[in-house]
Amino acid sequence: LELMLGDRSGAAVVARAVGAAMFGDQGLPEENNTKIEFFAGDVDDYYNPANSLIDEVIRRRRGIPITMSLVFARACAAAGTPFSLLNTPMHVLVAPDDTSE
Repeated sequence: LELMLGDRSGAAVVARAVGAAMFGDQGLPEENNTKIEFFAGDVDDYYNPANSLIDEVIRRRRGIPITMSLVFARACAAAGTPFSLLNTPMHVLVAPDDTSE
C-alpha cells in the first residue's frame, strides 16, 4: 500500500489504493491468472453466518457488503484517512470523514 500511495494523500487517493489492494482489478483476464486472492462478495454462500464475522471475513476474504465495507473503511483509516459508514435504506455507503476534498 505504501508503494501505491507514495507521498500522495487525500481520500480519493487512499480509497483507490486500498480498493486496488483489497479487490484488485476484478474481472480482467490477467488478474484471474494470479496467485493473489483478493477480497470479494461471497456469491456462493451469501447467508453463511461467517460472512457477518469480521475475523472470518478477513481470514476468508469473502463477506457480505456491510462487513466488506467495514474492512475497507478500517483499511483506509489505517492508511491515514478515516472513513465512516453511512446508513441508508437497504444499503451501506462508505464516505471519507473529511469532506473538504
